[in-house]
Order: sequence, then structure tokens, then C-alpha cells
Amino acid sequence: MLAAFLLQTVLMPGMAAADDVPEAFLTVTPAEITMKEGEVCRLNLEVDPAYAADTSFQMQTAYNHVLISPDGTVTAYKSGEDTVMIHAFCPDAHSETGTRYASRTVKILVQQNELLTEDVRTELDRLRDDIPFCDFQRRSTELLGALPDNAPRITLSRAAEIIDSCEKPEDMLRQIEAEHRYPDLIRHDSGEGVTWTEFWMDDKGSEKIQFAAEHWNLSDSYGVFYCRVSGDGTVTAHEMLYPADNDFETVSGLSDQTDLPYVRYHQLVSGSSGQVPGDIDGNGVFNAADAVTLQNHLLNRKALPDTAAWDFADMHHDNRLNAVDLTLLKRALNDKRKGKQ
Repeated sequence: MLAAFLLQTVLMPGMAAADDVPEAFLTVTPAEITMKEGEVCRLNLEVDPAYAADTSFQMQTAYNHVLISPDGTVTAYKSGEDTVMIHAFCPDAHSETGTRYASRTVKILVQQNELLTEDVRTELDRLRDDIPFCDFQRRSTELLGALPDNAPRITLSRAAEIIDSCEKPEDMLRQIEAEHRYPDLIRHDSGEGVTWTEFWMDDKGSEKIQFAAEHWNLSDSYGVFYCRVSGDGTVTAHEMLYPADNDFETVSGLSDQTDLPYVRYHQLVSGSSGQVPGDIDGNGVFNAADAVTLQNHLLNRKALPDTAAWDFADMHHDNRLNAVDLTLLKRALNDKRKGKQ
């Protein structure tokens, strides 16, 4: 495993004024970090002791070159420059808004790790580049040495306990991630505006807990699911775990289909979803509307709906979408009109 360095959390002495949110309320150090792929550090979060017990944090990265955990642990994920944003919230009856809030940023430069073998680098590049809209965090951190291959996974029974014990979905997600470590998959269905965060019960992803959130906002439109996938990538079972009164189809949009990220991750041959080749918009018909959908995507007018759309738009089968795919798509449409097979 690559070396890790830890910066421990410290509470800063002194009281803070209620409304101006002085610097002393929240201090984050260091302000800048240089790391190599696979290295891990923990940010030093200094909070005024008067508010520390009630302060909660939200953390996010700008460009996904590092991964950030709820406790401030930073994992160098891929080379490049990134910014970590830390937001602190605390109830404060003396504040005009009733909440004391502060935010800080940390700039991070991730350098390429030259010690990684060619096989590891090839697999990392495949996971990052070959599967659109998908981020396989857990396997990538295993390859980087930031997580042991045999690290424990969350179980369905334990996930159910956590879901039953938490009132808010963000608390469920935070606690499951704390025990499971890095999510196995974060999938962005750009057309639907939904982000799926998956924790796999095994290293194949045949059983998993899925959090669905609209634009990462779990309090807006969300659902927690248990999903089972067969060896060929066909979704065989879905069960909504939370909330019980939510509309399953509205939130999930999933029914009998192929789990495309599963198929691409395992490099399986796709074809069990029942979708017609070239049917980019997913309406079951291959026609001129699909060419328009792809053209709009190539012109940056509108993103493709999901990973399935990408899979069926890649007419050249080179894991890229460009004018070649549009030409082949139009040629296939022309052949269809002429009655060719």
C-alpha cells in the first residue's frame, strides 16, 4: 500500500461572534497540498469549541481528481489540479438565519505515480475512460493501493439496520460509506439529472445498495434500493428500501433491462436489454429522431440520456462518440429505409 499521511482534527480555542462568522469559527489546514496518485491525507478541521459538538460538514471536490470522505480524508485519485470545498453548518439561535455557516477551500495538486505497473495503469485508464458517466471509486482505490483488496464490504442486513436507524437519507449514505469506505460506483445519468451511488455486496456488483439522488440532493428527489443483477448483466430484482411511500418508477426509472455499467465493467457482450441497436432515445424504435439526438450531443446542445444511450450510439464500437458514429448511424437509417437487413 502506498504511504499515507494523516492530519488530525483539532478544536480551536476562543468564542466566535454570532453573525459575522469569523475565521476562527472554521479553519482548515493545509490550504494547499501536493500528493501522488494513491496517497491519503486527512484535513485538519479546526472549529470553535462552543459550536464543535453541533457542527456538521459537507465536502465536495471540483474536478474529481481527489476523493473526499465525510471525516476530511482526502485520497489522490488521478493526476491533475483540484479544489476541495468544505462547508460547515451549526445551529445558532443568535444568528439572523438561525444557522452559523462557513466555507473554506483547499487546493490540491495530484501528481502521476510513476511506480504503478503498466497493468494497473491500463486498468485504471479503462475504468476511468471506457465507461461513460461512471466512476468506479472502490476498484480504482484498490488498484492505487489506497484500499486493501480484502477490505470489508457492507452487508444487506447491516445496510438495513443503518437505514432503519437514520431519519435522513444523507445520514444513511454517510454512515454506509463510513463502514464500506469508497462507493463501488457513482453513476451520473445526465439526461435524467440523477446520480446513483452504489455499494456492492461483492466484488462483482451482483448485489448492491443504490442511492438515487437528483443532482446530489438527497432531500429533493431520492430513493434507496436493493438491486440484484444476473451474470449476463440483466437486472433480476429491485426493491425499494427507503422511503416506503415513494413512487418506485418515478425515482428509479428502472424496469426489466440490462445494467450497462455492470456489462461494461465486466466487459460482457451487451444485448439482453431488448433495446434496438441505434435506438439512442430509448423509445424502442430506431428512426431519424435518434440521429438528431446524437447530433445534438455532438454539438453540445444536449447530453445523452444515460449509459445505455451512449452504448447504442457508439456505432463504431471504439468507445468514442464522434462524427464517424453519426455517419454510420445515418447509413444504418438509410439501409433501413431501403429494406436492407
